[in-house]
Amino acid sequence: MTLTNGNKVTAPNTSKPLFRKDASYLLVGGLGGIGRAIASWTVEHGAKHLVLVNRSGLSTDTARSTVGILREMGSEVVVRG
Repeated sequence: MTLTNGNKVTAPNTSKPLFRKDASYLLVGGLGGIGRAIASWTVEHGAKHLVLVNRSGLSTDTARSTVGILREMGSEVVVRG
């Protein structure tokens, strides 16, 4: 928040995405509990390319489901396990 000349408080401009759509973002542990939440959050805020690295790759139903959801949200997802 910013204080302006007339002592008014204005909120920052939040219309601009937090993540660049032309960049890739690496999430280590990206298919664990917190990683899934962070991956979804980054896509919701503009990320279009995710690289998710974990120990087990796509070996679980939860991992496969998460990647499917992220792709449906419009992101390109690569998983390395």
